[in-house]
Amino acid sequence: MLAADAVAPSCAPIAAADHFVPGVSEFVADSQIDESLDLYAFVAQGALALKLLVIWRPDGDSDARKAMVADFITRCRARGW
Repeated sequence: MLAADAVAPSCAPIAAADHFVPGVSEFVADSQIDESLDLYAFVAQGALALKLLVIWRPDGDSDARKAMVADFITRCRARGW
């Protein structure tokens, strides 16, 4: 996208920091922080924001979801984002 100059100068790219976990009967049953990504590289390439999809289900582990969000926020703040 960036190499192809497909982003208008007035747009701010947002990089996805999530990894989707498929389920037996669903394309996305869960999500987690994608540890394989170099978030610094995204910012160096011009990303102005990071996003994390959080799958919230009534039957899910709400404490685990809250911990993942807190971890994501901590990582972003530690890097000045």
